Amino acid sequence: MANVVGSSVCRTAVDEGKAEDWVPGGEKQKVVDPMEMFHKLPREMQFITGSEAARESMRRANIDIAIAYPITPQSESMQQAGYLYDEGYIKEYYRAEEEIGTFSAISGASRAGVRSLTATSGPGLMRGMEAISSWPGARTPIIMLNMCRVINTPLAIQPDNIEMSFMLNTGILMMHAENQQDFYDYPLAAIMASEQVDVTLPAVVSVDGFFCTHARGPVKVTPEEYKLPPRDGWRSAVPAMDNRSEEHTSELQSLVNLVCRLLLEKKNSLPPHTLPHSIPSLPPTHFLTSLSL
Repeated sequence: MANVVGSSVCRTAVDEGKAEDWVPGGEKQKVVDPMEMFHKLPREMQFITGSEAARESMRRANIDIAIAYPITPQSESMQQAGYLYDEGYIKEYYRAEEEIGTFSAISGASRAGVRSLTATSGPGLMRGMEAISSWPGARTPIIMLNMCRVINTPLAIQPDNIEMSFMLNTGILMMHAENQQDFYDYPLAAIMASEQVDVTLPAVVSVDGFFCTHARGPVKVTPEEYKLPPRDGWRSAVPAMDNRSEEHTSELQSLVNLVCRLLLEKKNSLPPHTLPHSIPSLPPTHFLTSLSL
């Protein structure tokens, strides 16, 4: 993770080993209304893999934090997320130690009021199901990319949609991307749907692993200089809050608390027109959170 002291969450050229005049890519983008992005902006045709389509979607999604643990065939897509972090389009990103930790940490980040993304595949999803099934009840609008694969026996890594059936009764919003174009469009649509005040639920965009993630197809993308509006943590069915307790404290929790608070403080420092639904009178320190362990 980047050095969290003294920068916008805080990434400086020195922190990242960049040239002194380096500016994170996300800070050079212009916020645009979602309806304008989907229906009015011009689109350029690219011939790219599903993982690359997901990367271009994430580039325009104004993501605050991404956390994942690698598993085939998800690994390539989150590798692409790592490139976006390096370029400054994703503000914070790290590889967790395993799936339960991944999905608990991303829940804590979402409860802090920041836009949070994770990804997994088959067995990884099943291992983290305890944490995943808690997301809807906590009203956390997390976005998860699920690259479908066989869960267990007979041992294989080929596509299989059975893990989707385990999420059907959890209350999670579910989409299935049929092709590379869908895997570009659906995460952006899922973000805007899940963060509506009368929704405030996690959303999962599933796709066939390998057949879509590693194969190329035509994808029409919007200009990369535009991005979605940021998440406003107060406009939720359950507003972001301080979920800390004496029973749930650790060095890692303290770090996530700090990162998420800095992310929200950065948002509150932006000009009002970039935060159309912000409530500047509310102190950003109320966004402190903890992992849901």
